[in-house]
Formats: sequence, C-alpha cells, structure tokens
Amino acid sequence: MRPIQILGLSLFILALGAFVAAFSLSQFQLSPASLEAVIADAEKRAAFTEVAQSQMGQTYGHQFAFVEMVKKLRQQANQKLAAKYGLSDAETEKILAAIPGKKYQLSSLETVLPKGDPVADFKLQSLKDYTAWMEGRDFASRAELENNLRSAIAGLNASVADQKGFPAYDTKNFLFQITKKSSVGFLVTWQTALVGLIFLGGSLGALLYIYPQRFEGTPGIKNNHIFQSSITNRGLIGISVGVFLIVFYIFLYFYPYYITNWVRLVDPVSLALNGGEASQWFLYGFLYTLAILVMGLRMMVKYRHSPYQIWRTGSVIFFQTSFAFIIPQVLTVLHLPYMDLKNIWPLDYDLFTPGRIEGYTQAGLVGYSMLFWGVVLTVVGVPTMTYFFGKRWYCSWVCGCGGLAETLGDPYRQLSDKSLQAWRIERVLIHSVLVFALVMTGLMLYTFLPKVGNCWGCQPIKSKNGMAF
Repeated sequence: MRPIQILGLSLFILALGAFVAAFSLSQFQLSPASLEAVIADAEKRAAFTEVAQSQMGQTYGHQFAFVEMVKKLRQQANQKLAAKYGLSDAETEKILAAIPGKKYQLSSLETVLPKGDPVADFKLQSLKDYTAWMEGRDFASRAELENNLRSAIAGLNASVADQKGFPAYDTKNFLFQITKKSSVGFLVTWQTALVGLIFLGGSLGALLYIYPQRFEGTPGIKNNHIFQSSITNRGLIGISVGVFLIVFYIFLYFYPYYITNWVRLVDPVSLALNGGEASQWFLYGFLYTLAILVMGLRMMVKYRHSPYQIWRTGSVIFFQTSFAFIIPQVLTVLHLPYMDLKNIWPLDYDLFTPGRIEGYTQAGLVGYSMLFWGVVLTVVGVPTMTYFFGKRWYCSWVCGCGGLAETLGDPYRQLSDKSLQAWRIERVLIHSVLVFALVMTGLMLYTFLPKVGNCWGCQPIKSKNGMAF
C-alpha cells in the first residue's frame, strides 16, 4: 500500500470514528427557549412548562434518559389539558340528570354546559359531536341510554389530548424537535469544525485511498482479493458495518430523536442550501449523495478503460446530486413543493396522495407544472424510454437506488444470491408491491378527485343520495 493510501485510510478511519463518537458528544438541557421553539401553542406550552418546572436547567448526559423524561412530561401535560377540556365525573352525572326519561335530547345539555366560555364551548361542541347519533333516539331503557352516553363521554375524553394537547400521531416529531433544540455542549460548540473533519476529511481520505489505484497495473476490471477481504466477504468488519447500517436505518425511520446529534452535524450544510435546520431526512439525503459521489469516483477509477461505465457513473452522480438533492433544497427556499424531478410513481409512492396534490395546486402555475410533469413522466416518459432502451436507462443511469447499487454496492456484488429461486422471489415481491401501489393510489384518487375538481373549477357530479362521482 502506498504512503498516500495509508494517509487516506487513516484520515477516513479518523473521520468515521469522529462520526460514531458524535452520537454521544452532546448533553441535553430543557429550557424555556427550547420549549418556545418547539411548542407554538401558548396554552400547550404553558401546560408543559408547568409540569416541567423541576426539570428546567437539569443536564442529561445522553439522549436516552432525556427522551424518557420528556415522554413522562408530555403525558403529564396531556393529563392536565384533558382534565381541563374533558368532562369530569361530576359533569357526567349532571348531564345524565338533565336528560329526562329514555329519550336523548341535545338541547338539554346547554343547561349543564352553558355557552360563552371557551372551555365550556369546547366541551359542549365535543359532546354534541360524540352524541349526535343519539339525538332524538328513544332507548329501550334508561340504563341503555346511560351506558351509551358514558361510552360517548369516555371516547370524548380520550380524544382531548389529540385535539387540545400533544397528539399521539405527532409523538415522533415532537420528541425529535425537543431533543434537537435542547442539545448543548461540545458538539454544538464545535459543530462547524466537526462537519469539516467528518464529512470533508472523510471524503478526502477515501479519495486519497482510491485515486492511486488509477496508476496500478493495466486497465481492466479487477476484483483482486474481494473474496479474501473482511470488508467485502462476510468478515467481521463487513458484518459490523452491516449491523451498524441496519441500526442506523431503524433509528432514522422509527426513533429519530435518538440520532439528533448526527442531525445537528449537518445543520450548517442545510442552512447553506435551504436556510433551515436539518431534519433526519436531510441527513439521510446528504449521506446518500456523498456515498454516491465518492464511490462513483471509485467506479470511474476502476472502470477507467470503459467510456460506457464512465458516462453511466457520471450520469447517476449528476442526477443524484442535482435532481435528488440540490434542486429540492432550492425549491424549499422558493417556498415551492419539495420534489425530486427524476422520481416517478410508484417509486415516488406518495406522488398522488391528497396532501401532495393539494400542495401542488396551492403553489399556482409552478405547482401545476410539477404535478403535470409527474403525471407525464409516469404515463408517457418512462413507458416510451423503456420500450426503446429497456429498464436499464432508468435503473442504471438515473435512479438513486440504482446509483447507490452501482457505486457503493460494486464491491459487494458477489454477495448477492444469483439462484433462480431468488429471482422468482424477487419477481413476486416486486409485482405484489406494484399491485398494492396501484390499488391504494386508485382508492386515494377516487376519494380525492371531487375535491380536486372543485380546486380546478369543476363541480363533481352528485347522485340523488349526495354521493360525489
């Protein structure tokens, strides 16, 4: 191994070690500023602040203990808000007493829950919503009426946290934001220096290790020592890297609040590109793009004798760097919908979800153009190109997944299962996912198209029973 390669490998290992160490380089401290940055609603912030008084300013050495503490405070704040906006046992008994006989009348509730106060108005409206099906109904017995009413009130009280407190569906995002905003200490102080060491230093080290291979031997495909290397043939190093990547993906998708230190590392990059702080998905996109870029240059060195391989690798680097990473950040700066312009449905599986369609229609002409581009690329562009050039034009020249497989995955090709049985299983899985995507997208569009029709000035046709078509 040449001295320059030893230097590059040493620099890369140092950068990788610093990245792993950054996982625990922060401390966490709850403060009024962090709560104000995350909880916009004043009433919810006041409830959380009240139950968190004993924790304010206390420093936690790692994110695991901090997250558990925040979870408990969040639950206590929800209980506090539920006690305020939910119906108490005493109010439930008054409501039951105000209803004579076995017939339920909503009008009788206003004597127990008068209007005029925001809290009372919320309780009254919620109770009306939850008991609308009971209005005017003559139950078989008084006990049946009371049981149904108590069940409705229990459902109402259970929903108060989602309406007035911290909803369950937002738990992951809330914990991520509060953990990120509460980080203090070494990583925050030396953030810029760590970015340079880890990402620039690591990339430089990898390139210093790769580039001298250009001058080794004669041109041609070389897989020397692939099967003997611990990294590329199920050795201890390769298994360790695989486990690390699996754990990283689990954290990324399901527990992002545990990797806020890593997300904070790329805040300077995110601020430079889109003016905002990084999310876990920005971290993922950044690492993904960096891997394709560095390993793409390795591909060009390895296959330097083949113009086809050089052009193809340059193509996937270009599309991933520009279309998949930089252009979407620019769209965010321009307050336009986020879109990877090279991505197609069903790979872009949520292209036709109601939220995405509404985002495009609300963005004016540019938004409509983006939606039109997505439809034309899916319905016309891909089938036409595939007919003339096969699927390779996209998978090997444009697609980010194919790009990662062709670059970072190149040293690991020999590990894939080449058996006929594996190919059959792959076909079944691929076609099953495609059918599922078709059915679900069709159902979503069926329920949403009348709403889109209104947006475009087209009135949906209604049948006599009011159903829209």
